[in-house]
Amino acid sequence: MVSYESEREAIGNEYGVIVPFLVSVYKGETIIEAYDGAEEQVTRILSHCNGSYFSKPSIDYIDSLLEPYVNSLGYYRETAGKYKWYEVYGAESLSQLDLTNVNDLTCFLSKEHLSLVNLTEFDLSELLSLPYPASVVIDNEKIVSLSCVNPCENTQKVLELTVATSPECRRRGYGLSATLMLAERLINDGYFVNYVCSRYNRASLKLAKKCNFAKMGRIYAYTAYAD
Repeated sequence: MVSYESEREAIGNEYGVIVPFLVSVYKGETIIEAYDGAEEQVTRILSHCNGSYFSKPSIDYIDSLLEPYVNSLGYYRETAGKYKWYEVYGAESLSQLDLTNVNDLTCFLSKEHLSLVNLTEFDLSELLSLPYPASVVIDNEKIVSLSCVNPCENTQKVLELTVATSPECRRRGYGLSATLMLAERLINDGYFVNYVCSRYNRASLKLAKKCNFAKMGRIYAYTAYAD
């Protein structure tokens, strides 16, 4: 399935980043999102790649078509990480989760925790205003790890989890524990959970496997930046 969004509305955003082409394969279904100004390029990509978008030859071909297009819009493509795509893992039932890795230092974020030292990058007050819970690991009166739901529409039934752990507290299973506790809560509440990580991020890939998340698919986004 291919869906197009307005090129005019996409360019000139406050972040200086555009994604004129994104392909995701999720549970066997391929979805392509692109700008309406790149319809010709997308048609050629579909014909040439024939359903295989994640190989180096396919990415090279996509790049050869889209680079002139994004340059004409005043954006450029970074060559670093050109072959980077994301692996999608997830869970749809509690039986999938290995909850033996949840430790006693993990709990759900509450207003009482606002007075603690927060060693993660998350804004605790903002998280508490959201409709979804967040889980934290508290060690020596400090929040050292936190897992929450990435921004999404309130009507979504599949929620993407993210996690961050203070660098000095990594490799202790804290991120794993926080992610599992949150996943269990969300699945109990009737949601499915996804966990997306770069194919180069070994720590994230290891966490997904230790959670016992199942491989759900892949995402490749062609990203360009304001010149």
